[in-house]
Amino acid sequence: MDVDIIVIDKKIRDTFISEKSSLPKYKEQLQNMTDMLRNTKLSYRIRSTLEHNTRELEQHIDDLTSDRSYNFYLLESIPILEKYKKIWLGEEMSGPF
Repeated sequence: MDVDIIVIDKKIRDTFISEKSSLPKYKEQLQNMTDMLRNTKLSYRIRSTLEHNTRELEQHIDDLTSDRSYNFYLLESIPILEKYKKIWLGEEMSGPF
């Protein structure tokens, strides 16, 4: 079974793009969660869970807005992909025999 890391890379990049396009939805969810936290009648357990989820969503939004994870992925993957392309092109040009 051949694994083409170029195809895997494309899927990963597409996932980043899809997540970034979901930012408006995430911001709306964050606003809804913030509004729910204004309710003073929430039980401790529900409030605690909601606060935790709000913080996680805020971090996720911040990560998407700043492209932090995407840039880290690019930083780590581009050198590997370039080496892979050189090896693949070298084999392609010289042939298997």
